[in-house]
Amino acid sequence: MKQILFYLYSLVCILITYGQEKEILFADYFDINTNKNEGSIVNGKINLKRNKDYLNERVPSTYSFKIIKSDTDIFDLKTEFDEQGRLFGLFMVAKGKNTGKQDSREYNLLVELRSEGQVLATKNIKIHVVEKTMWDHFIEFYTPITLTTPRLYGRKKIKEEDLPQLINQLLKNNGQFEFTSMYEKSILDYSKRGEIEIEWQKVSNIIGGLGYAYANSKTYGLPSGNRVNIEKLRHAIYKAVIQYADQLPVEPNDVIINGKPIGNDLGDGFSKLKDYGYLSTQIVTHQWIVTDALVAPLINIWPSVLDDISRGDEEAKKLYNSVLRFYQLFFSISTPRRAMDDNNQRWKNISKFNYSEGAWSDANIGHRMRTLMALPILWVDYNRPITYVPYWYDDYFNNTKFEGLTFAHGWSPNGVVKDLRNWCNKLSLPSHTYNQSGFHPDGTVSHHLGNNSSDVAMDAYGFEWLTTVNKAIPYFKNTPFPLKDENYQFIADRFNYTYRRMIYKDNLDYVVTGRSFFGDLSDFGSKKVAREIKILLEGKSPTTKIENEKELIELKDALKSKTHTFTGTTAFWNADYLMHRKENKETNYFFSVKHKSIRTSGAEDFSKVRKSWHTGSGVFQLMVEGDEYSTEVKSNADWHTMPGVTEEWNTTPLPKKGHASDAKPGDNLFSGILSDNEYGLTGYHHLPRDSYTAAEALKSYHLIDNYGIALGSNIQRKLHSVGKEPIVTCIDQSKFDSTLTFCLNGTVGEIKPGENTNLSEPITEPSWLHHGKKGYLIFPKNKQDLQIKTGKEINVTASDLKISKSKNFILALNHGIKPNNKEGNDYHYVLLAGVEVGDMQNALDSYLLDLKTYYLKDKYHALISNKHNLMQIVFFDSARAKLENDTWVEADKPALVMIKDLSSAIRLSVTDPMHNLESDKITLKVPFKLKPGSYEYNFSGIQQQRGENVLVTQSDKESIITINLPDKNDGSFYSYREELYAGAPIVLVLEKQM
Repeated sequence: MKQILFYLYSLVCILITYGQEKEILFADYFDINTNKNEGSIVNGKINLKRNKDYLNERVPSTYSFKIIKSDTDIFDLKTEFDEQGRLFGLFMVAKGKNTGKQDSREYNLLVELRSEGQVLATKNIKIHVVEKTMWDHFIEFYTPITLTTPRLYGRKKIKEEDLPQLINQLLKNNGQFEFTSMYEKSILDYSKRGEIEIEWQKVSNIIGGLGYAYANSKTYGLPSGNRVNIEKLRHAIYKAVIQYADQLPVEPNDVIINGKPIGNDLGDGFSKLKDYGYLSTQIVTHQWIVTDALVAPLINIWPSVLDDISRGDEEAKKLYNSVLRFYQLFFSISTPRRAMDDNNQRWKNISKFNYSEGAWSDANIGHRMRTLMALPILWVDYNRPITYVPYWYDDYFNNTKFEGLTFAHGWSPNGVVKDLRNWCNKLSLPSHTYNQSGFHPDGTVSHHLGNNSSDVAMDAYGFEWLTTVNKAIPYFKNTPFPLKDENYQFIADRFNYTYRRMIYKDNLDYVVTGRSFFGDLSDFGSKKVAREIKILLEGKSPTTKIENEKELIELKDALKSKTHTFTGTTAFWNADYLMHRKENKETNYFFSVKHKSIRTSGAEDFSKVRKSWHTGSGVFQLMVEGDEYSTEVKSNADWHTMPGVTEEWNTTPLPKKGHASDAKPGDNLFSGILSDNEYGLTGYHHLPRDSYTAAEALKSYHLIDNYGIALGSNIQRKLHSVGKEPIVTCIDQSKFDSTLTFCLNGTVGEIKPGENTNLSEPITEPSWLHHGKKGYLIFPKNKQDLQIKTGKEINVTASDLKISKSKNFILALNHGIKPNNKEGNDYHYVLLAGVEVGDMQNALDSYLLDLKTYYLKDKYHALISNKHNLMQIVFFDSARAKLENDTWVEADKPALVMIKDLSSAIRLSVTDPMHNLESDKITLKVPFKLKPGSYEYNFSGIQQQRGENVLVTQSDKESIITINLPDKNDGSFYSYREELYAGAPIVLVLEKQM
């Protein structure tokens, strides 16, 4: 009854002041340990929103807080101002009182902010008395992480014998290191861009190493038990951090340019240095470079800092204030990226709320989390905003055309714990367009957007972005702000859908791993995915519900035991990637195709010796054993010619200088990925944008059971290309660990591992090759030269590895230096999975009996399989594809089409390879009757999405099939992701009219 009366009284007070409040209070959470005596401070202060404006306007000294109603007399409220004039309300245990022994008690208070008799704000407050405070939980959880995350201690472990000299140097020099002049020099004295930031990093990394030593050193650290040495090291860290933190400019007047402050907003002292050439883009956009290394030292000494502050230690107070000021630069944003309506900036047009997730909506939030998770611990105040940088606040754009909008969508700082919890939601951001970081509806993820195209980052950046939630879950576990079921479900769905399909024999296909393409991916499933699933499931609370938890557990166990299998064909259409695989007792194989287009790119390359230039250029691979493209194979490879790629077989180094994404997306609009879960089809206009590449071609890939069929036409040298090496189509480049057997034009031969081969053989009739469990069929048009290279004849790209003799083999079809774009220069080859060398001739004969291919220059590639009752057609333009026995299919515009005859019906699969939002339909005609009517379809992907409809009509003996597509007017229907659904596969069953 007492509590009810309290709330009624509070409600009356709030209603009286409602609409009259002139100030906004941040006061959402407060707690204190049980058995705390008088004078003990409650965790969490009342914060005033306008504290953020302290650089320009101080809070009036007449402001004060007052408790006007309470259901307890345990707590007093004190008004305090800090050195910057910011206002706070501090609760403490009243004289003669104690918080008691009972855990989980709550006390309710009604508080007013007053000035000169006027009530400026009113707030209901609840103080929790608990055995373990939320702050206790945070520091207990995060402290060990700071010592197992190298970036958080500057990746530096200082030797025991070097510690005394460093400690004495810092104590003698009041925290300054002798190896740098950064303490004496003005930033404006540094003439070379980036020079000062190198000094900052050196200093911060050594401080990080001292923090690691504080936790681990047996002489000066906590394990030593030597109180004198521990205090010496701790105070050396105090002094070093103060000097470092105060050295970095944060406020506008920290840097004076031409007699004026460098900017107007908090944080400009740091970020605007880039505008004047003193800092690099890298450091002002990757702020963790200068903040991360302080986390381990600060978190590990912080309990002692707070003890020192409580005893009135001035240096500890100075340290706290320096840290608070220093970490404001973490939210400073470079000038161009602050634009709200610039599509050329990192987060695109932020003002288009339906199509942008706002600032920091990219995979770097995973990097930012390292520092962000430290801030609730360092602030020691749940309600102090995570930043005072003004353009993050919801009132910054008042009286502008962006009024009502926020820089980060749906968020304005209002208390560090809630703020951090908000950023944890950014670990699962949907993308809306191709030139935007985020998680795509097909199940892939993109981070870097070189040349406004989407990369595929299933390892570096993307996997880290996805799994950072596994750190956030335990951080907030057993707090009032736990992660919700949807946060668990988001990561669970991507494990269960995407990684389940992409991992084959524990490997992750390197063409979708982003910058990790050259790394060891052989245990990605058992080491990385299984581990993260385990962490996810262990982080659940008793009430957490994951819809596919049973499947997730089965996947984890299978990956861990390396018994994971999957059968199916999946179109990752947003990535221009197709996988087709089968695993059972009889056979195992994994085909993949990776294109690029104006929308997508290949793997970016940060290495000194470039390799990944062609990783999006129609790469077509077959794995059976799983190690066909292992790290060793990649190290021994000539990256100028990759499986499936039609390009000039250059011998000059791939371009050394330039951006990691300088291979660029394609200049082609045409790129389509289609599957019906059983068969796969892709169509690709190879038209690279960069100046290094030389070729252009029309290409298609047809995946049917253990056949991977590659067709190519219109092969020619790009306009303005003057290369002198032949343009080839690489059939395969793979490990050479057993005999390579071939039957070319009826003549059988062998090449043994270790041999050096440079063979060029004219192929005039169907031929085959075999290696391991893979077969290769070649069907030349007229005469085509097959090239085989092994051993020393292969030009190994990774020159830094100094490999003189490659362990790979290369098979390639030579189209000549200047292909003439005539039909005779088309290609047709097949990758055959799970076949023995003795079965190759039968396999060739069987293929010829079953499958027939059809071309029309500039128009289409087509294939019919009688065994599978299947037609696959890639329409590069509107055309009627004339096939066998008066069979034809007509399309009124570019399209990929598969028709599977089901006897009384057909399974029709279609996609728009142009991804054209200006066109709302594709119309097909077929020479047989289908049941007229309207058929609805759904898009597949990470989640099922309702699509449009298909209209079937008849005309004489023909059927007209009109497939309605997403278009530019369908934004709200597709949750403003219509661009990403425009090229999605459409699969449905249409009944025949019997």
